[in-house]
Formats: sequence, structure tokens, C-alpha cells
Amino acid sequence: MARKKSFEEYREENLREQEKIKQQIEDARLKQLQAEHCIQRAENQIAYQRKKKDKARVHRLITKGAAIEAICKDTQYLMESEFYELMDEVLHIPELQFHLRVADMVQGRQGIVEEEQLGMLSFFVSAAIRRTWTVSNQLMNRKSFKIITYDNKML
Repeated sequence: MARKKSFEEYREENLREQEKIKQQIEDARLKQLQAEHCIQRAENQIAYQRKKKDKARVHRLITKGAAIEAICKDTQYLMESEFYELMDEVLHIPELQFHLRVADMVQGRQGIVEEEQLGMLSFFVSAAIRRTWTVSNQLMNRKSFKIITYDNKML
């Protein structure tokens, strides 16, 4: 017949169990922090890509505006409303078919650019989501432990 455990043995066993559970909780917190950090990195990368895209757009607009000014030097003296009116008239001359010529020149480029942007965005977001799911699933699958100390307080 097995001998009964003494109070000290129960207490030591309970303390070991408490330490083990505290360590598991600390590991879960660390994994949660790592997942949050990964999400923050992905958000920062997305913001960086947006900022880079905006800078490229500004550069492109300045370059094209400078090209118009270089071709027709007097445009620098036009007011903004006069410039828009002139461009509207020039670009909508039916004989020029400007919008059709531009569409033919850039055919297929928009799709390629959008695919590249979607690929970058989905990579960062999916990596962050995968890590978050892993941590949250680990936390959800843990059993609830009730730790009672010597003086009947719950941890």
C-alpha cells in the first residue's frame, strides 16, 4: 500500500506546478509580444511602401510638369486655372485622340504594377496573420489551471 504524502510533499509539488505554469504563461506572453511586434513590422513596411509610392508619384508629376514647361516655356506664366483650361482643350481635340494613344502606349502596364503591389502587401500581411494565429491558437488551446497556494489564495 502506498504511503500518504505529507503536507510538505503536497506543498512542494504544488510549488513546482506553480512554477511550471508561471513559465508557460511567461512563454505565452513572450510569443504574444513577438506576434504583436511582427504585426507592427508589417504595418511599418506597408506604410513605408505607401510613402515610397507617394514619393514616386510626386517625382513623376514634377518631371512631367517640367517636360511641359521645357517644351512650351510660356506655360510658366499661366495661372493654374488657365493651365488646366489649356490642357483640357488640347487633350480633348478629337483629331488627336490623345486618350486612345496613351491607352495604347501603356497597355498592360497597370496590371503588372498592381500585381507587384498586391504581392508585396499580401506577403507582409499574411506573415503577420500567420504568426498571430499561431500564438492565439496556442493560448486558446491551453487548459485553465487553478493554482491554490498554502494560504488558499488563487493565483
